[in-house]
Amino acid sequence: MFELLLLILIGVLFFMQRGSADRMDRLENELRSVREKLLRLGQPSPSMRAASETQKLDEAAAAPMEPAPPTPAWGKVEALEAKIEERNNAQLLAQPVPDTPEEGGSPAEPNYLADATIPTGSSIAANPPEAAKPTETVVPRISDKAAPPSENLENLLGARWAVWAGGLALALGGVFLVRYSIESGLLGPGVRLTLAALFGLALIATGELIRRKALPKAEALYSNAMVPGILTAAGAVTLFGAIYAAHGVYDYIGPTLAFVLLALTAFGVLGLSLLHGQTLAGLGLAGSMVTPLLISTTSPNLWTLFIYLTVAQVTTSMAARLKGWLIVPALAQALLGVWALVALIDFNDITPVALSLMAMIAAWMLIWPGATGDDPADPDAPLSLESLGRRMESGQIGLDVTLSLAVMLPAIAMLNRNLTDLFPLFAFAALITALAAAGSARFGTFWPTAIASAGALLGATIATGMIGQAQTLVLGWESDATSLPPIDINVMYLLLGLAAVFLFIGLAQIRRRFADDPLFSTVWAIIAAMLPIALTTISFVFYGVYARDWLHAFFAIALGAVLLAACEIFERKGALPRFRRGVDVLLTGSFAAFALALHALTDGVVTTILLALLGFAYLMATRKRSWSGLPWILVISLAGVLFRIGWDPTLVGPDALWRTPVFNQLLPGYGIPALLAVYGAYEMRSWPGARVRNALQGLASLLGLLTVAILVRHAMNGGVLDSTVPTLGEQSIYTLLVVGLSGILMTLDLKSPSAAFRLGSMVAGGLAVLQTVSLHLGALNPYFSGESTGSWPFINLLLIGYLLPAIGYGGLAYYARDKRPRPYVMLLALSSAALAFAWVTLTVRRYWQGEFISYWKGFGQAEIYSYPVAWLAIGVALLVVGSRFEARHQRPWLSLPWISVASLAGILILIGWDPTLVGAEALWRTPVFNQLLPGYGIPALLAIYGAYEMRNWSDLRARYALQGFASLLSLLTVAVLIRHAMNGGVLDSSTPTLGEQSIYTLLVIGLSGILMTLDLKSPSPVFRYGSMVAGGVAIAQTVSLHLGALNPYFTGESTGSWPLINLLLIGYLLPGIAYAGLAFYARNKRPLPYVVLLALSGAVLGFAWVTLSVRRFWQGEFIAYWKGFEQAETYSYSVAWLAIGVGLLALGSRFDARSLRIASAVIVIVTVAKVFLVDMANLEGVLRALSFIGLGFVLIGIGLFYQKILTSKTKPAPAVEPEEEPTGI
Repeated sequence: MFELLLLILIGVLFFMQRGSADRMDRLENELRSVREKLLRLGQPSPSMRAASETQKLDEAAAAPMEPAPPTPAWGKVEALEAKIEERNNAQLLAQPVPDTPEEGGSPAEPNYLADATIPTGSSIAANPPEAAKPTETVVPRISDKAAPPSENLENLLGARWAVWAGGLALALGGVFLVRYSIESGLLGPGVRLTLAALFGLALIATGELIRRKALPKAEALYSNAMVPGILTAAGAVTLFGAIYAAHGVYDYIGPTLAFVLLALTAFGVLGLSLLHGQTLAGLGLAGSMVTPLLISTTSPNLWTLFIYLTVAQVTTSMAARLKGWLIVPALAQALLGVWALVALIDFNDITPVALSLMAMIAAWMLIWPGATGDDPADPDAPLSLESLGRRMESGQIGLDVTLSLAVMLPAIAMLNRNLTDLFPLFAFAALITALAAAGSARFGTFWPTAIASAGALLGATIATGMIGQAQTLVLGWESDATSLPPIDINVMYLLLGLAAVFLFIGLAQIRRRFADDPLFSTVWAIIAAMLPIALTTISFVFYGVYARDWLHAFFAIALGAVLLAACEIFERKGALPRFRRGVDVLLTGSFAAFALALHALTDGVVTTILLALLGFAYLMATRKRSWSGLPWILVISLAGVLFRIGWDPTLVGPDALWRTPVFNQLLPGYGIPALLAVYGAYEMRSWPGARVRNALQGLASLLGLLTVAILVRHAMNGGVLDSTVPTLGEQSIYTLLVVGLSGILMTLDLKSPSAAFRLGSMVAGGLAVLQTVSLHLGALNPYFSGESTGSWPFINLLLIGYLLPAIGYGGLAYYARDKRPRPYVMLLALSSAALAFAWVTLTVRRYWQGEFISYWKGFGQAEIYSYPVAWLAIGVALLVVGSRFEARHQRPWLSLPWISVASLAGILILIGWDPTLVGAEALWRTPVFNQLLPGYGIPALLAIYGAYEMRNWSDLRARYALQGFASLLSLLTVAVLIRHAMNGGVLDSSTPTLGEQSIYTLLVIGLSGILMTLDLKSPSPVFRYGSMVAGGVAIAQTVSLHLGALNPYFTGESTGSWPLINLLLIGYLLPGIAYAGLAFYARNKRPLPYVVLLALSGAVLGFAWVTLSVRRFWQGEFIAYWKGFEQAETYSYSVAWLAIGVGLLALGSRFDARSLRIASAVIVIVTVAKVFLVDMANLEGVLRALSFIGLGFVLIGIGLFYQKILTSKTKPAPAVEPEEEPTGI
């Protein structure tokens, strides 16, 4: 009944508005024509006669624009039309009609105002036409085109989304209604199919009729969300379903006829899409792509299938080229890729799949987007992420990405078909190569290029079994020997061949486009330099000979030589400096190739030393070529050295490492790269770029530190390097070493300023601080580890582990006080103080506990008393030190308020420790008047009074702290008294009821309002932010408790026996009203997002109240979820929510309140989700059909409302365009 009433109301409003809108359109056109003639009127003719009657009619015609008593819209339209018609008739009678038309033209248009008499005293009468001079004047011309409404979120939801969702709901409602009729046995199969086909054709015809007659002007505004298109789509879906049912369900027609009919329907829908937009084209495409799935056959033919799919895809591309569509052709490419993946699952013949994908690449290159568009290259574009992002956005991104993925994913899937056959490997290589070539064709396209490269790399990992071996290595999974590819040599040659092909394509693209498109050429340089190296490395790792592999070594040397030669060629062709970064990338690729050759021919410490020497050779080449990337190669090589050190610190293996201190393989393995880094930094002293010099200086410092540290560890562990945890004494040496390095770098920075020395010194200090916190005070602390501190009373482990590093930190802080930022100096000083504090504390414990001071030995009473005495001595000592270095704060009495702050903090700690303050057994059970009132209330009052007394103090921080404590203690006082009273005089950890929690929520909302009022009277950030924090706490309580843990739907709590005044009123409606009131009060006093959040909380609680009230209507007093849902109850939610949404939309339109309309849209969206997700699954029979049909009509009505009514309210005035026209004839 509800849906029928809404349908009747929407239909009546639609037809009434349609008639009025047509008459209003004719009237607006007439007025526009008259106004244009008035504006075009120049100097009057002497023969103009009196037009007093016409002027009266004009005044009468303008009368409805003035305020007048309200009359029906159609009455105004008819009266205004009559006045205009009467005026036109009078003008036609006063105008002489020419006997014959102008020669060679059409009959002269009557000039309705040419003979009007000029009123006495007018400016025209004062200047007769005889004295007029021909002049050129600008005459405004009124444009007949209506400006389209702005596309905001409301229009998108109301005028577009509602129509789309409504059409889908109607289609599903029809399906469910047909299903209900089938289940009920109302109609026979033949009748149902005939009615379905007729219904689909009727929907298509109705859509075309409405497109031409009812909504002709809205097509330009809502081209993809129009009612005609939705009706046509619904008709097409119905035809698809009828044809499929005739074949697949009832066997009325054979597979061939069904395939032909479905294909014709799909292509027909594609043809209609030229009139209705690409949304319908998407439906036709989906139909054409799904058609093969709907036809069952005993002898499937893969060639026929992919010929048909290729034709559908190419046809879609042609239609897209005619209309300039982007979404539908991208969908066609994606669906063809999905079909290819599906075919690769069940069929062994991959030839038609590969050829179809090749045809799709050709269609992409030749048809759409093909050669359309301009060259996106900008020769002057800087090489930056912003420019690269713009280039990535150029072209048709959707078409490029879908093509690339639709080719790449099936190509990779081919590798898993049958690796005993070589054809899948070559098909994969052909598709990836074709995709990469397509990306480099014409101007070059980013996404096919990038995805083809990623596909080649991913295919290499799959073909070599890298993923399975990585799982075995990392996760410990057992590897199946049969999963490894048996034709290793072919995979190796395939990888090397792909590397050569990508190198060739990349260098060819660079040579062709480096002058016009240096940005994209740099991208290709990355691919040409890095992808072949990656493929060659994968081949070497899986199929190479680790002892000595000449094949991979020679291939890598050839790659490096080609890349170096390319750099020299581009240099001679004048590619620099525009292609400077590309040359740097190619240089890096050549170094990577040579480094791979080194790893293929050598190992151990020899590889480490030769890697550093190789990078040093590139740096020395700066004496011949000024390429900016040459010195960075040394940085990369030293980074490789560090990686090898991290992989195996011994460089030769633990068994082969000599045990001789200092003079062993570690000295050249660490020392030679460190010396090369030092010399490289010295060589770069005159280089124009400071970053590479700073990098080399930093690496030299790091390698020097590592050299000393590794030799120290080797010597202290008896010539063995293993993973044992160092002792506190050894770690103290490392910490002192890093602290010393920080001081050395600081000294070098003073002598030769450098960012590496400056930042390196602070990084070293930060690393030392990190070691102090994590190791000295943490893992290696003898209080936790139980390590012996030594038998001597002073010279022991505590001295080495704490006091000496503390002195080191203190000296470094003193040295850096005028040379480094103050926060860094303070961090060093705090580290020194923390270590000194730890030394004193642990020394006290050692005095009482002896050599072993671990925590499991407990504490004695005298020991506990000794700690504060020692800490007081530290405090006095620090105060003396601070006075010596002029680190005193303000006058002592300004610190007095902080005593109160500290006291209040202590009170809160005691409250947290025991909220009863006197113990649970001693707490009185009398409500309010018990120990809690003075225990909480007196501190709260004192805090309030202290904050009041500090209103004129200069120390604002202390005053704000007291205000915050006062607010918090006041809230705690009231809350704990309520809790005590509502729980029978007991304070425990039991969960509150929803009623009790509602009181807390209302209390916090009230506190927020009180703090807001106090902030208005006495501005304070505590009141300002405290009010918002209180509101946020209330919202958190609402979300977590009212809607979650305490919701009677989940807890099963009784809602009460009364129908309205019950637990739902207290728990949801009253807090919702309070939120609304607080939001209304805060709307001009707090930030808009906060106010919106309060309003949303109120709206959510109101929505929850309505929903739970509906459930209570059906379930009674108890509404717990375990009682399930009835069919009518589930349907009632949709009715209630739609009623709320339509009501809010009506109110928002009536009062022009956009917020109400948006709230309506949100509720309608929730209802749509509920209908599609819940009703579809739970409702049965006619209720499910009516739910979808009612929703569909409501959504269509909302769409029509927005398209015909709401958008006309915001229709802008006709645009006035200037036009040059001579008027002084």
